Amino acid sequence: FVHLKDVRKLPEEWKGDAEYMRGGTPTKAAPTGTGLIDLKKVVRTLLKNGYQGGMTVEYARHPELSDLESMKASREYVERCLADGEIEGDKNGF
Repeated sequence: FVHLKDVRKLPEEWKGDAEYMRGGTPTKAAPTGTGLIDLKKVVRTLLKNGYQGGMTVEYARHPELSDLESMKASREYVERCLADGEIEGDKNGF
């Protein structure tokens, strides 16, 4: 299966709070679709190459939404990525 995750850039002075380093840049988990990762491109590439397995989405709460609203927004974003990534005539089981 594929694990989808988004990250956001942290200011250099917050380097100690970073969860990950991306090319020397401190990053931390971000709500799906709000960060640095082009998830639409990732999903499109997977579908274009015939991927038919499962996908999980790592949850990161949006600061302005409740947990439930944030999870719903993440799900809806991934559903849009899947719909946008469909290749004509090929639904890839989604």
